[in-house]
Amino acid sequence: MADSYYFLVVTDAMSPRDGESKAQEAAHQAVTLGEGLAESHNAMGSVMIGLLDWPEAETELKRAIELIPATPQSIAFTRRSS
Repeated sequence: MADSYYFLVVTDAMSPRDGESKAQEAAHQAVTLGEGLAESHNAMGSVMIGLLDWPEAETELKRAIELIPATPQSIAFTRRSS
């Protein structure tokens, strides 16, 4: 859900004010319900990038990498971070 809300903001189908808050809420819920899932941390990391919260984005994306090192998102993140 978080990725979907973020997509709606990026494509101007939803206002940033509404979409970003809904994306953040959905990502928070995903992490709460699926602490052990890399996908939930990837979603939260993506939302934090959109909100320009770099430290939190890095924390979430690193957690996703710990859980599953070879997801496409984690590979892209580690290439950018190197």
